[in-house]
Amino acid sequence: MAATTDEEVKEACMSNSQVAAAQVQLVELSAEPSVREQAFRRQLALDLHRIEMGAAQAEGMEKGLEKGRQEGRQEGRQEGRQEGRQEALVQTLGRLLETRFGPLDAAAWAKLRGASEPELNLWLPRVLSAPTLADIFSP
Repeated sequence: MAATTDEEVKEACMSNSQVAAAQVQLVELSAEPSVREQAFRRQLALDLHRIEMGAAQAEGMEKGLEKGRQEGRQEGRQEGRQEGRQEALVQTLGRLLETRFGPLDAAAWAKLRGASEPELNLWLPRVLSAPTLADIFSP
């Protein structure tokens, strides 16, 4: 059965002669000022190391967050430019189609707005030669 309280741990330690002898030596060592000073300096060095590591970890996390923010902003700008180019293509193609075939109905505008940039670029030169609006959108 494992010891679960401080009292049980003390009893378990005292019942084992090797553990009891080690405990006596620890008490004797801790009574020496030079050993206490050495232990204090070691603990201080460990604490300082933990603080430095925590600061380095926090700095690393902050750098990672900033890089993520920058990448997000850059990706957002790229997406915005892409959407802007696509909207400009939709408007340009719509105006050209209206010039060539007359006012577009809602279905034609919906088809333009739902098209991908490659589709819009495929349809754009067809404005010059397609005999009908349906021919513009044909595969």
